[in-house]
Amino acid sequence: KGASIRGCIQRGPSGGPTGFSPFFFLSCQGNSVNDSAYLLGLSDDDPHRIVLRKGMVSSGIPDSEGPGALLASGESFAQSTWLHLRLDVIVNDNGDVVLKVFRNDLYANALGTPPDWQPVSGMAEFIDDHVGINSGSQPLTSGRGGFGCAFKDVTRRAFFDHLELLRQV
Repeated sequence: KGASIRGCIQRGPSGGPTGFSPFFFLSCQGNSVNDSAYLLGLSDDDPHRIVLRKGMVSSGIPDSEGPGALLASGESFAQSTWLHLRLDVIVNDNGDVVLKVFRNDLYANALGTPPDWQPVSGMAEFIDDHVGINSGSQPLTSGRGGFGCAFKDVTRRAFFDHLELLRQV
């Protein structure tokens, strides 16, 4: 069934502003980086955006309007900005998958204090319907979760902290 992943993510100071995209993933359909999943992360743009994408884990998040992009934030961020993000994948009984993206403002609610999860600007709830109309393919109703980074160049750094993975019961 569904799950929730949350944690802090950053595109760190690197040899260049592009060429990498850190992300969290849920509902990965197998144990290979070539399998499909829902990815929430930071786009390979300068400045970058928060992007929800459905596609191969190995592709990461190419850019905010790339193939498989379902939603992108209205706000962009500078390199070295820590973002506390949450992705909820809720599997309904009818086979639809509801995807919700939230952000906690780390300046107002530092780690160690209760987060105040708010929807990300420009990223309304997305329903991956059971017939595949909204996303162009069948929804991903179960699978693995984790985090990773897709690299296209050398001397690129991404950071993760305070990761949590929960399952839907």
